This record gives sequence, structure tokens and C-alpha cells, in this order.
Amino acid sequence: MIEAPRQFTLFRRLRSMLETPAFGMAAAIILVLAIAGPTLRQMGGGDSHSFRGTPGSVEAPVRIVLIDGPAELPNFLKSSTDIEPGSLISVGDYGAAMSLEGPKVILDFKHSIIRSHSENGEVVYSDTIPESLAMLADAISEAVLHL
Repeated sequence: MIEAPRQFTLFRRLRSMLETPAFGMAAAIILVLAIAGPTLRQMGGGDSHSFRGTPGSVEAPVRIVLIDGPAELPNFLKSSTDIEPGSLISVGDYGAAMSLEGPKVILDFKHSIIRSHSENGEVVYSDTIPESLAMLADAISEAVLHL
């Protein structure tokens, strides 16, 4: 004897779909993306302050100019996550540093002075260089903030 096919109700079909492993995995992936997506977007861009600045804060790139610094200083600063490695320049004297165009922070280790110069060459900030390399990144940050 041939039986008639069973009629599934809408509730029974929905329940059957929810019980499949593929649906469970898809739901889990969507849930993870819904939670992690906004978090990753906030981490990627935001108003974090660094030597790179915030978008539109400085028209020209800021150069970090080193005069007679310790030999390990460029590598130390390049390993910092806040300093753009391409912004570091070593020169022989203050005149060579001033010949560079754009805003700059000059670290003169001959005279132990850190200075911020605006795009037109005006001194907008001056302080002494800290003795500790660990505190140097903070001093550079302070000098950049004055530009």
C-alpha cells in the first residue's frame, strides 16, 4: 500500500532548517561578524593621536631631524609604532636641518635641545632632550603636537 506524502507545516519546516549543522555554522559566523565588525572598524581608524597626527592636522609631513644622535637612536625610533620610519633624517649640523622644507622637529644632541619649526622655519617649541631614550619618544610627541 502506498502512503500519501506527509504534509509539513510551516513551523515544522522552520524547525527542520534550524536543526541543520550548516545553518548553525552560518548563524555563528554572522553573529561573530556582527560583534567584531564595528570593533575592528574602530581600531582601524579613529582619532588616535600619534606622530602621524590626525587626518588634516598638518598639511605637510613632519620630519624628525637628528643631529649627532647616538648610533642606536635611528633604529630605536624606527621600531617605535608612533613614528613613521620615513620621517627620520640624520644630518651633520643645524644649518643642514634648517635647509629641509616643511615642518620639522630637530633633535640637536650637540646642544641637547629639541625644537619644533613651523613650515616657514619659525621656532614654535623648544625644550631640552631627555637623558633617557625611553622618554625621548614622549618628548618628540610633545614637540610634534606644537606644530
